[in-house]
Amino acid sequence: WSVFFEGIGVCAGFARSFQYLALQEGIPSVVVHGYAKNEDGSQSDVGHLWVMAKIGDNWYHFDPTWGLQDNDGVVDFTYFCRSSKRMELSHVIDNDYPIPSSLDDTMSYVNMRGRNMKQYSRGSYKEILKKAVSNDEYSFTVEFGSASELEKAVKDLFQDKGLTTIVRELGLTGA
Repeated sequence: WSVFFEGIGVCAGFARSFQYLALQEGIPSVVVHGYAKNEDGSQSDVGHLWVMAKIGDNWYHFDPTWGLQDNDGVVDFTYFCRSSKRMELSHVIDNDYPIPSSLDDTMSYVNMRGRNMKQYSRGSYKEILKKAVSNDEYSFTVEFGSASELEKAVKDLFQDKGLTTIVRELGLTGA
């Protein structure tokens, strides 16, 4: 009730509401029990629920709680249509409950939007930013293929001020 009519709830309410909507559309789905990971990678003491749904021939993880709209109106689709391997970077799946196999990430938000940078390059990042701006997106997610690629991006974009250069080249205000 509270998720649908008041827009508030905890992970169980969001997961079960998501599952309900999926089932109403004929999409097979299950609620997954587990835990979130703390910033240091350890398992949180608090349980967490999310959903797996079957789209086509593949099962995917969806965490509607972590996709909630923030105070700026931004919805985060990072945890929609994810493989188990990707979810396990931030979630701990409780193995006491059997879940379907999820090996595919091709339908994830970052892949569908062309925002998965296996290898960082300033030119590729510039194209992603250019496309986001042309779509009136003021916030977007980019995933990197590894921690070292993320470190390259942080060094180039922020420490070496590459982002300032990109913003100027694109003619964006505030540069």
